[in-house]
Amino acid sequence: MDDILTICVAHKSPQLTMTRLISLHWLPLLSFLLVIRTRSCLCWPSSPSSSSSSSAISGRSASASGTSSRQFQASRSQEAAVDSTSTSFMSTAPKCIQNFRPAAGIANIYRCASPDLLGEKIMEGHPMEGPDRFVLEEAGLFLDLRSPSERNEVHSKVWMNEAGMYIFESEYEYRITNRRAAVRIDVLSPPRFMKYIEQNWFSTSEKAEASWYKLADGGKLHEMRIERLNDRGLAGLNEAILETGKTELGNALKIITQHLEENPDQSAVIHCVQGKDRTGMLVMLLQSILGVSDLEIIADYFLSNQMLNGQDQGSAAANEMRTRGKLDRRFFSGTNEQAMISTLHFLRGKYGSVSPGYLDAIGFDAQWRNRLLSVMVPANSGYPSSRL
Repeated sequence: MDDILTICVAHKSPQLTMTRLISLHWLPLLSFLLVIRTRSCLCWPSSPSSSSSSSAISGRSASASGTSSRQFQASRSQEAAVDSTSTSFMSTAPKCIQNFRPAAGIANIYRCASPDLLGEKIMEGHPMEGPDRFVLEEAGLFLDLRSPSERNEVHSKVWMNEAGMYIFESEYEYRITNRRAAVRIDVLSPPRFMKYIEQNWFSTSEKAEASWYKLADGGKLHEMRIERLNDRGLAGLNEAILETGKTELGNALKIITQHLEENPDQSAVIHCVQGKDRTGMLVMLLQSILGVSDLEIIADYFLSNQMLNGQDQGSAAANEMRTRGKLDRRFFSGTNEQAMISTLHFLRGKYGSVSPGYLDAIGFDAQWRNRLLSVMVPANSGYPSSRL
């Protein structure tokens, strides 16, 4: 109970009232059930879950708030036990798309890491199974939230051409179609990101120092920015993505709405590099619109730790910022529950709520939300996601 009280005292969130404090103790069980539900229909990772990176994932944002991750330790132990008994079911084929799963609470929205390895598998003649086959043959809309430099363009084009995708190179090119479509939306703008850090995270004295470095030493200025990003950790990264990517996130929500209106039997897949930061923020917005509980949103975000299964090399979104400076990847590896709690608290503190507050601010108003609600399918509604 101490951990839960610490969360509420530290954040003073009106959304975490006393009637919900007890329920937060169900987070470990919920996280565990999400793992079991997801892994029951996806290809198994090639090795048991690694806990070596989990000790460093909380970053400075978690330690600064005084909130630990002890409430998830029991579920991690349970997941390790499941992995240790499932070796006989592990695929011997090349690894499948990482971090692939339905978004918690939504039956026709999926999330994953980069699917570019499909192109490599096609070129080498490997069979497709599980999520690979679903992505290649069934899903109707793909939102690629990566920057151009993060793509393997050869592999990307190979699998999309094999799948018969119509490729829109930006959200501004998108036109409603009844074809399977891939839309590229570059959510991360390094110039906007860095400007946000300077304007919102620098102290008055640091802003004065930054003005000097802009003229005399750009490298030193960048080091200052990266140090502030290190200080904020995953919660800060999420905040900056939501604040600097408002236009792109709003456009992504509109494209999902329009495509599913035109193609109600299709599903949408959202991905970036690892499927946890940019993807995590867009999925959180979708879940908030549908009324998915905080508990499910937090657990789904944290589930990337298990799904990435030790493959996480830090945040790809944060790495995009690293032209110079010293980004500490320990603060951006995996996900942690405190980062999402802090993210929800930030949005509610600034905008009053995620939905409608933040969504109104990015241009996804009540009319758009009602249209999206009419095409998003709640989980357990009979939608055939079990095809995986």
